Amino acid sequence: MRPAAKGGLAATAQVLVMERPRSNLKALFKSKGYTFLVIGLCLICLGVFAPSFYLQVFASEKGVDVGLTSYTVAIINAASIIGTFPT
Repeated sequence: MRPAAKGGLAATAQVLVMERPRSNLKALFKSKGYTFLVIGLCLICLGVFAPSFYLQVFASEKGVDVGLTSYTVAIINAASIIGTFPT
């Protein structure tokens, strides 16, 4: 991309971008429903993603071959393709 075009795009972005109004985080967390939603979603993310970090260690503790434990995450990801097919 030419320098003149980059400068023109940068100038256009400066003109079009507006400043967002600042949000008050204390006001957001005063709502009990919103607070429980945020806490629940954090726990769900921990439950979904944390096991994949310890999968290799768990497999090696259970006696799975060391060469195969390096492929456990890839195997789980390949198996999850079935879940993406529409029913």
